This record gives sequence, structure tokens and C-alpha cells, in this order.
Amino acid sequence: MRILTLIVAYALLVGCSGESTDSSSGKPSIDVIVVTGDAAPDSNGEVFSHARNAGFSHIDLNDDGDVAFFAASAPKSDDSAATAGVWTYEDGTLTNIFKHGGTINGPRPGTYDLATKSALRLTNQHRIAAVVGTTSGHNDRSIVTGDPNDIIVIASDNASATRDDPNMYRGLSFRALDDAGGAWFVGNAYDGDDALWRFHNATATNVMTLDRQLIINAVTPRPSTNADEAAILTSKRDARPADFTLARYRAGSMTDIAAVGDTAPGTGGETFKHFSPPHMDAEGNIAFLAYLVDANHFAAHSRERKDAGVWCEADGALQLVVRSDDALPGRDDSTIVVPRLEHMNADGSMIIQASALTAASGEHTVDAVVAGKHDDLRTVLVAGDPAPLIDGATVKAIRRVIGIMTGGNAIVHVEVDGESVQRGKRFVLYRQAPDGSFSIIARSGTAFDMPDGSAPTVRGVLDGDSMTDINANGQLAFTLMFEDERRAIAVVTVR
Repeated sequence: MRILTLIVAYALLVGCSGESTDSSSGKPSIDVIVVTGDAAPDSNGEVFSHARNAGFSHIDLNDDGDVAFFAASAPKSDDSAATAGVWTYEDGTLTNIFKHGGTINGPRPGTYDLATKSALRLTNQHRIAAVVGTTSGHNDRSIVTGDPNDIIVIASDNASATRDDPNMYRGLSFRALDDAGGAWFVGNAYDGDDALWRFHNATATNVMTLDRQLIINAVTPRPSTNADEAAILTSKRDARPADFTLARYRAGSMTDIAAVGDTAPGTGGETFKHFSPPHMDAEGNIAFLAYLVDANHFAAHSRERKDAGVWCEADGALQLVVRSDDALPGRDDSTIVVPRLEHMNADGSMIIQASALTAASGEHTVDAVVAGKHDDLRTVLVAGDPAPLIDGATVKAIRRVIGIMTGGNAIVHVEVDGESVQRGKRFVLYRQAPDGSFSIIARSGTAFDMPDGSAPTVRGVLDGDSMTDINANGQLAFTLMFEDERRAIAVVTVR
């Protein structure tokens, strides 16, 4: 069995195994990989917990279709005694990687907790990285990485930054795990200087010393396995207003991409005033949301139109993708108020959620979703429009933009409404193909075929936060909750 690469940055959780495939022509196929109440491997006969505060969470899916997730296992006779843990699913096999209170060796051996509110990352290079706390009651944090069978601590609060450096970390902040297995983190050394570090191949490299800068969203690693490359958003610590800079780290050097005060391409001379965290594709091209009015202006004039836009690198230069006051693609009766870049995939396709004004909405903004390459955008869904494939229903709201797959399939979770829509059937997980056609992946209030032959009714789709992920090969992992209280993780493959 291959070793899986994950990243844990705080924790909660539940699950077990089976397969169910919808092979209908033209429809996505669905495999159910784990269901609550089934036996939890490597857990001394325990089952995945049904406990109210337990459940599958922090789903992560790599390009091979392997899934990592948090869950809780408990004795069949005592569901209240659930213990949080991390599991992986690979080639039909579930494996427990780590449990709350587990032992970790290395420079600071001991038992470690999975804290509440975690994040999980499963990359293609099959190594594990995590942020954990000690069970001794101290607030110390440690970052661990390695083979799941040989995890070691690579950085700890109050421990030396490197073997040759007498400075000690404090306030460790894990930021990312790249697909080459590099763990990125910020260590605030006692000499007063912050630093951004990348740990890879048993070595911690100081990417940049942050003597006057603070990492805002530290690192967005590229979805690639062959380079230590990242998009970084920084701000001068003492600057008022904040002096943001977007930069790309590649092969040991930093290159500025855009900064506050730079002229924003495609605007006729207006300048960037504020940035949101960047995204990066497999070629290292960066995309980002930026504002052309000062952030303080938003607070003072929250009811005014906000001048914002999305830019990306293309053909060797920054290109404007879309901005406030543009029409939605193919919809001349609409106007974008504020676009928000939600996801950029490996091939550079983007999916953008926007507030918009339409002929039907009048002065009230509605949700809209736009997707595609920078020079070939399409409108996916707009609140108030007819709901695809559901007679007599309209799109009431965009609940969550999941992302855009390589190849252009857009995945969106919406709420529908209408006289023909029963209350329990309002939530729909849609896939829109690049040609504009739709399919329904899952819908509340409908039956769902399970591996054991049952067909429970779906109560909820994406039951909570961090409940879905997509990969570069047309797959989506997501959670379901059923009326019989079971929960499941399913993986959809889009043909």
C-alpha cells in the first residue's frame, strides 16, 4: 500500500466502507466509500460513531482518487466515548493514520492531541504533515511530518528553529502542504524576526525573513509535484494603510506580482488598494481578487457599490478577468456588483461567485456563479433563474461554490424553491459541463442507493463545513446525511 500525504491543522469527526456505482449513460458515477456504524479499521472493534458532534469532516481527495478524512470511532455499546482520528481510503481499503492522544516520536516524543477545528490535506506524494498540540495541558504547538508509520516532529513552540540556529520558535502557524510534500509554516523566532519556512527532505529552509512583514495567507501551493513554488500575500507590519504585496516564490527566489499602488490592468489607470489571498495553477500562474477602493472605505460606505475585480497571469502579463459593473457573461440584463474568486484549478480555469443585479432583482443583489478561462467565461447559475432539471423550481440561493474541475466542470451547491418543491427537497448538488449542460449529483429528499442494497432518503448534502473536495481528474468527494441518521462519504467521477 502506498503511503498517503496529508496535512492536519487542528481536528473533529466519523465513517466505513462500500461501493455503489451509478453507471447510467451520461451521468456521473458514484462510489460510497465509508458509512457511519460500520467497523472502523485499526480501532479494536470500534465502529464509526453516530454521535451528534461526530461525523466525517475535512474531506481531502488527491489526484489518484485517494481520500483522507477526520472521523470518530467508538465502542458499539457506548457511542459517547468516541475518539477522534484521521483515516485514509485507498484502493478500497480504509486505514487509520493517527488518533487523538497518539504517540509521536522524534526530537520531542510524546502523546499529542487532535485539536478542534482542523484542516486536512492529501497530496499525490503520499506523506503526512500535521499540526498537533501536547496532551500535557500546555498551549505548545508542533508540526509533524513523515511516513505515517514514522511520524516525527519537525518544529515545535519553544524549540530550536534548526540544529545550527539557537533561536527558538514561538507562535508556530502552519500554512500549507505542497504536492512535493513540503510543509510551509511561519515561525516567530525569539530574536523578534518572523520567518516563513518550508520543510522538505528532512531540511527546514528559510524561505523569507519577515523582519517588517507579516504573512497574511502565507502560501497557496501550486497543484504540482515537481517544484517548491507558492503564491504569497504579505503586508508591511507597520504600514497604515496596509501595504500589501503579492509575490511568487520559485526555486529559492521571490518575484513580486502586484502591489498596492500598482496600476490595475484593464482599468484605465486605477490602482490596486487591497488584495485577497491568491490562487495558483500548475504552471505557476497566479490569480487574485483585488479592490480598487480602500478597505476602510468599505466600512464607512458599506451600502455603496464596491469596485473590485479578478486578475490573472496569462500570456506573460496580468490580465483583467472580470470586475464590478461588467455584465454577467451572456447576460446583458445583469451587472456584477462584487466578484469573488473561489477557486483556480491546475489548468488555469476559474470559478467566481458574484453578487449581481438583474432585471428581475431590481435594486436587490442576487447570487451568481461564473466559470471558465480568463478569456472564455460562462455564467453557470443565477439566483432567480429556473432550476435546471427540476420542473417548476427556481434557484433561490447559491449555498456553496465547490470548485471547477480540470476540463471545466463546475460544481455548485444550491437551494431551490417553488410551489412544486417540497421542503425536504430544496438542496441540490449540481455539476455543469463546459457546454452548459447540467446533471444532478445529489439532492435532499431523494433516495440514494447504498452498497448494502438499501436506499435511504438524503436529509442533507455537504453536511457541515470542509465536507467536500475535488481533484484534477474529474472526481468529487462529498458527505451525505440520511434520514436514518447515517452519514456517508461518496466519490463522484464525472465522465
